[in-house]
Amino acid sequence: MASKKVQLGFSRAGTRLDEYLEWVKAADEAGADIIGFGDGQDLWVDPYVTLTLTAMHAKGAMVGPTVTNPVTRHPTVTAGAIATLQQVSGGRAFLGIGTGLSALRNIGQHGSTLRQLEEYTRAVQGLTAGETVTYEGQPLRLNWDPPRVPVFLGSTGPRMLRLGGRVADGVIVGGGVTDGEKVRKQMAHIQAGADEVGRDINDLEIWWLTRVVLAPSEAEGINMMRDYLAGFAAHGFQNPSVMAEAPPDVLDKIHVVEREYRWSEHLAHKPGGAGISHNAALIEELGIKEWLAGRFVITGPPERCIAGLEELVEAGATNFIIPQVLPDPIESTRGLGVKVFPAFR
Repeated sequence: MASKKVQLGFSRAGTRLDEYLEWVKAADEAGADIIGFGDGQDLWVDPYVTLTLTAMHAKGAMVGPTVTNPVTRHPTVTAGAIATLQQVSGGRAFLGIGTGLSALRNIGQHGSTLRQLEEYTRAVQGLTAGETVTYEGQPLRLNWDPPRVPVFLGSTGPRMLRLGGRVADGVIVGGGVTDGEKVRKQMAHIQAGADEVGRDINDLEIWWLTRVVLAPSEAEGINMMRDYLAGFAAHGFQNPSVMAEAPPDVLDKIHVVEREYRWSEHLAHKPGGAGISHNAALIEELGIKEWLAGRFVITGPPERCIAGLEELVEAGATNFIIPQVLPDPIESTRGLGVKVFPAFR
């Protein structure tokens, strides 16, 4: 493969700090360059408490939320929390922000608009730089000496990617990437945003949220990822450009998942009919599991996972955040650290 510097790390969420810290140890031993934690207040434990512990136990990785949102946390609250984490981590913190998803669905709130997201992003950037900013017409300032924290925009569709290229310190590209052509298309949107304001895209940190699952076979790996695939079917096709990638018959079935998905069980692996969760059973019954997997997951034996990542690297993606959403994330993380990561070190 090409001699490009590749960074690899993980993200996850959880409800038990004792188990989570065991996982952090595994991630650290795997040589993680970045560790993110989800922000869903009614689904998982608090991200900032958890990330503080992460920074204390993983001494080399960048740490931050993947991702928070402008709705549930005022910008001064977010800025104060992430600036504190920057102190604890010795300068390894980052802030991932998106429009909002799992944190909002169960409390009856809607995600922010792009305009609101841009205003929020600029406000937090300014606040952690010690500046006075104006947010929703109100002047705001942190009246202490906060350290600057890079803000990464969690982006999927073209408009979000362009916004990230225009205003953020980096981009966390979501939506699933399994082929080089998709990398090139999404990079072009980020480049377009950077060009609008005369920025050099090489000054941005671009991380790719990429699902890589070790399994004896591709079919077994797809089954292991059913809950995650169902989650993508529930929310990943609301952007028109992503929707256009789905054949009409598949799109009709995705709309069924959108209506019947249980957000209270998002990525929860709760038992349901036929021994699997309600959400996973939906995509089984609708017959779209394999189609979703081809769009969102690199899975199979180590050589297949390595080859899949190599294709993305050759297309220009060099920083990867691999979500750990399997029932045994510790085993999954250790396996990637031993069988996949060395190929890129």
